[in-house]
Amino acid sequence: MTSEDKRILKLFQSEDNRLKEQEFSRGFTRNDEVCLAFINEGRAFTDGINITVDPAMDKIFSDDNALRKTSEKLGFTETITDRWTALFLTTRAQEIHECLHIIYTQFPPPALRDKRSTDRIRTVVLAMVDNIIEDAYIENIGVSEYPETEVYLRWGRVSHLYADSPEQGTLSEALSFTEDSTGEKSEEINAVEYILDYCAAKLLYTMTEIGEPLIKYAPYIDKVYPLFYEGSLCGTPAKRHEYACMIFDILEQMLPDCIPEFQLLGKMLGGAGTHGISGNSLGGQSSDGQEAEITRRLFTDFVGNMIEFDKNGEIVSQLINDCADEYSEQNDAVMAVVQPYYVTIPGSQTGAAVMHREIKIKEYHPIPDALLEKSYCMTQRQFSRIINNYKRRFERLIHTEVEYTERKKYFGAGISSKDLTDVKKRYWYRTYHEESTPELAVLLMIDGSGSMRGARRNAAVQASVILHEVLESHSIEHCIVEHRAIYDEPLVEHNILLDFNHRTRDKFNIMRLSADHGTREGLSLYWAQRYIENNSSAKNKVIIVISDGLPAHECSTSSYYPPVSTMDTSNATNRISHSETKIVAAALGSDCYSDLKEIYPKTVECSELEKLPAKLLKMVSDELNR
Repeated sequence: MTSEDKRILKLFQSEDNRLKEQEFSRGFTRNDEVCLAFINEGRAFTDGINITVDPAMDKIFSDDNALRKTSEKLGFTETITDRWTALFLTTRAQEIHECLHIIYTQFPPPALRDKRSTDRIRTVVLAMVDNIIEDAYIENIGVSEYPETEVYLRWGRVSHLYADSPEQGTLSEALSFTEDSTGEKSEEINAVEYILDYCAAKLLYTMTEIGEPLIKYAPYIDKVYPLFYEGSLCGTPAKRHEYACMIFDILEQMLPDCIPEFQLLGKMLGGAGTHGISGNSLGGQSSDGQEAEITRRLFTDFVGNMIEFDKNGEIVSQLINDCADEYSEQNDAVMAVVQPYYVTIPGSQTGAAVMHREIKIKEYHPIPDALLEKSYCMTQRQFSRIINNYKRRFERLIHTEVEYTERKKYFGAGISSKDLTDVKKRYWYRTYHEESTPELAVLLMIDGSGSMRGARRNAAVQASVILHEVLESHSIEHCIVEHRAIYDEPLVEHNILLDFNHRTRDKFNIMRLSADHGTREGLSLYWAQRYIENNSSAKNKVIIVISDGLPAHECSTSSYYPPVSTMDTSNATNRISHSETKIVAAALGSDCYSDLKEIYPKTVECSELEKLPAKLLKMVSDELNR
């Protein structure tokens, strides 16, 4: 996605939009307890009361080719090219689908309590058969009972066909089921998985040509597909599950030793969370589902002939116009109120070495994203006991005896020469001691290079959350910054995830931490010194660096690799350490400790990533007691 696509997605996933869609869901289901949430996880599901949708499903809204092909396949007189319209259609399609499940589907999934579910494999396969039948029924009953939903249900089904993924290509290509010259698929595939894939494709994608099945599976498909079809037209929820059981009984002898992955099937269904066996919410609602008879199917009649839709283009034209007006209003409102900003600083202004003169620093100030709140709160809850434990331990570590001096006294412990000219003859000073927390400002600099991907990045996020919660509870000034240098560009990025003067919601930005490109640590350290001195008045200042290797970066103006980068960063460390600002480092792994020790004299090895929070807090307490 381009930066503009990301901006539009973020704009669409606003709290106002979420509430608007939630109100639609409540009205559709006639249930004021229904709650709706946006995620970016490529799936949509409901537990009978809570609906979760992904507006950016399959990134269809930002894929011009997929939008064009979807519009053509649906026979739209106008091609959908507008990002906002595509987001609205995709969101509303998922939302209506899940609302129909709430009305007509049994919750919890009947496979969980069926006598056939004697182990996990059988439960998963039976639930997946239920899933296929329920999804087909839901779309058929949607257009039967609520004709105005047709444009959304059609969009939701067809857009899956052209969503491209690097691993599997488009779903349209995958549904060809083409045999090779020997009549066999070239890749090995589990029998049950193949049969369910084929039947789901034939049942749900009646608008496209499905190839002939493999010869060895054709007899089984001939037996189970009529049951799938009859089940998808059955108006009684319990009876639909009976059809699923009959299909399962035929396929049970072919069950594999391990649970099938159902990758293609998951792509066809847009996720199987609604009928999954693990449960998606603690607040799910039990329901037997309403009975309703189908009067028509989504794409074809009962004979198999295609049903024309919006022949004059009036429905789609009105939809596009309405979306354009709404986007314009919301865009103007958000642009006027809250937008992230950045400051560009020439490298020459930081006092860094000449090699950084042509490098620009972009200092980003993101706004807190409500979508990250859930991730932050989950991390906070996960480590709540550790956070509370560190708060108590930190209390004991940081409270020390601090010496204070009072001047201009008539009597005291000594005479202050600078006060000898005082006309009131207040020459004396006196000292006293008090237990308190010394002034300290902490700037946490996190390596954002590509080598931090995975466990190290996750450890840095978790440690940052814990560090913030502990320092915040003791009113210690702190700032968290992610730094990286962009390869092939004379550019260094500093993302200020949490500023010294942060608001409560700014902490959600910690979850933005990512890993890509390289680093120019020498330049970044000079920037960090300048930033902490300009933004904090604390007497003691410390920069804590989290890194997993030596700095490296290359662009047209200069190459920044060891030993040059090592020497430059070491010089920066030594120079800064002679000022009021001190530097300490945490080396993530024994493999990089010796290298970083050459750069940072005060370096702590952290091979066990789960101990990173404790190491960081020890660094802070050491600086407080220094």
